[in-house]
Amino acid sequence: MNILLQTVLDGAASAIMWYLVGFGFAYGEGDHPNGFIGDALFALARYSSHHTGTGIGNWTNWFFQWAFCATAATIPAGAVAERFNFNAYLGYSLFLGGLVYPVVVHWVWSPVGWLGYANRRPLLGTGMIDFAGSGVVHMVGGLAGLTGAAMVGPRLGRFDMDGRPVPMPGHSAILVVLGTVLLWFGWYGFNPGSALIADQRSAATLAGRAAVTTTLSGAAGGLTCLLLSVVRSVSWDLLSLCNGMLVGFVSITAGCHVLEPWAALLAGAVGAMLFEGACALLLRLRVDDVVSAGPMHGVAGAWGVLVVGLLAKEEYVMQAYARDSHPHGLFYGGGGKLLACQVIGVLAIGGWVVGTMGPFFLAFKLAGSLRISAQEEHTGLDVSKHGGSAYHMHHGGGALAGLQFRPNGLNGINLSGHADGGAASHHLHHHVQPVGKHGSVGDAVMRANTSNFINHAGAANLSGHYMPSSHHSHGSLGMTSFGGAGGVVYPMPVVANGNGNGNGNTAGGTGAGGNSAGASADPTAHSAAVGMRAAALEMEGPGGPDRPSAGPGAVLVDIAAGPGRDGSWAAVKVPERAAAAAKEGEEARVKPPAPPPAEVEAEGNVGAA
Repeated sequence: MNILLQTVLDGAASAIMWYLVGFGFAYGEGDHPNGFIGDALFALARYSSHHTGTGIGNWTNWFFQWAFCATAATIPAGAVAERFNFNAYLGYSLFLGGLVYPVVVHWVWSPVGWLGYANRRPLLGTGMIDFAGSGVVHMVGGLAGLTGAAMVGPRLGRFDMDGRPVPMPGHSAILVVLGTVLLWFGWYGFNPGSALIADQRSAATLAGRAAVTTTLSGAAGGLTCLLLSVVRSVSWDLLSLCNGMLVGFVSITAGCHVLEPWAALLAGAVGAMLFEGACALLLRLRVDDVVSAGPMHGVAGAWGVLVVGLLAKEEYVMQAYARDSHPHGLFYGGGGKLLACQVIGVLAIGGWVVGTMGPFFLAFKLAGSLRISAQEEHTGLDVSKHGGSAYHMHHGGGALAGLQFRPNGLNGINLSGHADGGAASHHLHHHVQPVGKHGSVGDAVMRANTSNFINHAGAANLSGHYMPSSHHSHGSLGMTSFGGAGGVVYPMPVVANGNGNGNGNTAGGTGAGGNSAGASADPTAHSAAVGMRAAALEMEGPGGPDRPSAGPGAVLVDIAAGPGRDGSWAAVKVPERAAAAAKEGEEARVKPPAPPPAEVEAEGNVGAA
């Protein structure tokens, strides 16, 4: 819900700011126009009177350019996901849409911008060429997101105690593919649609060529990343294919109208390799860019600007800009002027974005408002900030009704079921992987994924599957011995009070109508990351700095804040019957069972009251 809200917010906030000041900063030409920033057309004042005639093209241009502004604003949302304070994000969205992005637009696309090709006296006699925004849109958004990710720090559990990255992939490959296809389709409005600015006689030709080169570059980028995934991990990775396609689209956006088809293939392939290298570098630097927005948009965007200076064809450049002569690509004999302008443009845009967004984020950080607390991060922004969850799965009102748990990356799943053998219940497959080095079972930090949900009729049934780590089938658990642990760690990432019929992996009190919880794990599973201690539940325990009072009818779950960090306690409400039953029993603690030689399903069956 948080990331969805941010995305929609970017569109709304950028629209207001683009109307009030953004469009004026980008394209306004007052009595004393300058090459740095516009000084007219704020809130579209006198826009119609200044542009006589039908006005259709001008109003269309405002709308079209706002869409680009909104695109730049949405890019950083994924880079800082899961730990960025919403208040800071709202401020960022207004700031980027109202000032940072419009200034770059003025430089490159305004008729008086100091970097633009349309200037009467363009830089080095050529000016910078960026047809649809590899630099203006994607570099701005990508570098803003990268700056924010570096400033806010990594997600809890993203790196282990030795600094090695812990994989924390997204929870839905289906949504990744859907988003990729939608962006693929939308890019044909992004690139060919930019032919609106061209001479009418050549607009159709430019739009057609832009569509062809966009298609080829995206395809080349996708296949290149896919092949690199095979070399890297001996697997045909879907996410790599999708990311590579987007990288290819970004790489061709600046020069889609002036590059040959073969050059488009080269642009996409090289962009994909630069993307993979940048992702690896960020991990070494411990910068947690959740969706790789910096490499995808910032690095590939810069490459897209530079490739124009290398491979822009003279005939196409002249056709696009209606000049008898115009500097073109270095490899086409055009000299180095166009390439020099492209390099200057990349440096100027990068310096402006980092130089403005860096102090902006720093001010929020110094005020303590940039990042949410560790407890809020574990609870999930959906619950802590937005009052709910994007996923609501209710199946009755039994002992698990209303119980919430949240692994990082999948905010606020509701688990609810019948404890009386009723018609609705759950069978939860929970993937967990031990991570890091810890001194005891109680401090073991786990990886968890809760994306696989299967509903079954009957009693609530939370089961676990255990296997030696040599097996990599669904539900296997790596039998890893941690330093000092002296044995196998069996995690208990989700526990509930009840009668405890699980196989060595159950927490609960006595009495009918309770619940037991199992866990299954797969070291190779695509899992979101979460740190949870394999600890017992406390009923209405005493308060204190490390453990607050749960209150009536609640339990306390000890949730580790990550490798090397202290835990935090979260109170979880349970129905009165389960609470009473658990309170009468002794504290249940999780103990690792003996490693089974083969897969054994551990089930906690819940009987009727």
